[in-house]
Amino acid sequence: MSAQPSSFTPAFTPKDARSAGQSYQHIAHVVDRLLNHILNGLEEKTAQKYFKASVFSTIHSLHGFFNGRDLKKKDLIVSAQFVAPHFHYHGNPVNAGQFIGRHLDALADAEFACGLRLIEIKRADNVTLLYPHYKAHPLLDAAEWLYLQARSSPDYWKNPSAAITEKLLTAAVAKLPPIPKEEIAKWLADIERRENKPDMEAGDEKIDAVLKGRWTKWEKKYEEILTAEMDEGGKNPLLVYEKLAGQLKKIARELHERKCREIGKQWKGTGDDWIGDDDTEEEKNGYNNGLHVERQKVPVADASEGATPLKNEGGAEAVAGEKPENSAVNDEVAEADSMLKWALTWAGVGIPIVPMHQVFDGICSCRAGSECRSAGKHPRWHKTDLPNGVENATTDEEMIRRWWKRWPMSNIGGAMGGALRWLAVDVDPRNGGSTSLHDLTVAHGEEWLETYQHKTGSGGDHLFYSIPEGIEFTKGKLAEGIDLKWTNGLVVLPPSGHVSGGEYRVSKVADVMIATDWLLEELTRPDDVAPSVLVDFQERRASSGCYGTRIFHEGERDNGIRDVARGRWANGWAENESDLINQLLEVNATRCVPPLEESVVIEKARRTARKFARGESVAV
Repeated sequence: MSAQPSSFTPAFTPKDARSAGQSYQHIAHVVDRLLNHILNGLEEKTAQKYFKASVFSTIHSLHGFFNGRDLKKKDLIVSAQFVAPHFHYHGNPVNAGQFIGRHLDALADAEFACGLRLIEIKRADNVTLLYPHYKAHPLLDAAEWLYLQARSSPDYWKNPSAAITEKLLTAAVAKLPPIPKEEIAKWLADIERRENKPDMEAGDEKIDAVLKGRWTKWEKKYEEILTAEMDEGGKNPLLVYEKLAGQLKKIARELHERKCREIGKQWKGTGDDWIGDDDTEEEKNGYNNGLHVERQKVPVADASEGATPLKNEGGAEAVAGEKPENSAVNDEVAEADSMLKWALTWAGVGIPIVPMHQVFDGICSCRAGSECRSAGKHPRWHKTDLPNGVENATTDEEMIRRWWKRWPMSNIGGAMGGALRWLAVDVDPRNGGSTSLHDLTVAHGEEWLETYQHKTGSGGDHLFYSIPEGIEFTKGKLAEGIDLKWTNGLVVLPPSGHVSGGEYRVSKVADVMIATDWLLEELTRPDDVAPSVLVDFQERRASSGCYGTRIFHEGERDNGIRDVARGRWANGWAENESDLINQLLEVNATRCVPPLEESVVIEKARRTARKFARGESVAV
């Protein structure tokens, strides 16, 4: 049966339109039509900048959260913890306020850009308002009106989309309340201030939101301290403040001087005004010396004596802008003082670049925030400029500048493989990479380590090799804790930040070595073919029990005793349950550091004997 109504179908009423608004999926497409109509009236650059895909999703998520509530009758006052699930947020509830705050900031920017109020929200300030007040939803009201007019048209069922005409869209947009000009002027001034921040202060709005929330908490904490000192200690809060201010000023000076030394330049906006009247002459002179440093070169590496810049195989130094066959960073890197310059320098030697999310205080700048499991290690996204992650990596200077203008503090990602044919061997000591590297060195010597290297933010290593033409492979792991980054593989490049607080840096300046024969063999060798040189990996010996007396440390003892119990019982090494208990107690006393409680060991033995059938001992 056709869904088209018959001639006696009742007229579509305002009550029906409100019902459609309550079942939001019936009217969401009308909201999109309205938003696109608003966008068509803006300059393309403004529309792209402020009406991102996330703004659309924010509006739809909030409308869905309102769930048909009529905000004209009563404000909706609710904590961010209850709003966040409608945004598909699954992180720590403690961070929900920051998460929702970022979305509301972006929505506010979009409203100011078009000059219309889409959703009326009074934001929490932790002083007069503890929670956001959702006061009205004019965009949803306009969409309901537009839907009512379209459904009332006799031609609606012939072509529902055409029934929503440009004339109706214009009339619906006219129903949206305009934002006062003085508020827009204030917003424009704030945008100019944000965009004109010096490099060291520029960053994602997310970072600003994190800092804003953190300062709010600290202000409350300072208030508690001053109140306690006054009420319990009988101290003058102004004197306590002066003491705290002095301590903070000292800390700020030390941090500022350290950062100036790191970037090799004066931090814009600071100077002698930092010096207080109570400072001694020695403090003034010392502080001035720390501030007015000469421009320094950013070191390429902790180069030991005799280290040279990375060169081509033929010996000529790499030139930025050219793409040598086997090249790396040239002297321009040593003068880089911004993430953009570093990105352009890496691109200049032929590495396709892509902006990655950055990490601030252990929080990734992506939507997952503190819950992100690959913080600072995955590409950013943009609907037009960066839709496909690593596939959009490029050496094009114009595109790189556009990316870093949008995200000036982004980590730098480098795509391996491709025309440059670089392979990155990623050694992660946290997963046994250092041990595996030692075992490979024992088997193959140390010559293959004399290549260009980076030190990762977590203390690992990236070793770079050039793969000859005609050799392709899909292998992603060389050994335990050693991954391979090849085609569509990304490495984080210096001086990007790591979630631990460390930075990626160049650790060994040398030629990018052509992969050795054994490495090429290992990359292309099928899994069912034995290598020419067998490597006696410690990890493999430990897991196979070849050590004979494997020691179980804290974190390994429970699983270790369990595995020994099952192995000995299944293979008939224990005659009965009592024998198994005695054997496990001996293992616990001699191989567990420190030993487990005997009751725990006995219970594991009994559970194994009850759960599994005893096997037959194997005659040797």
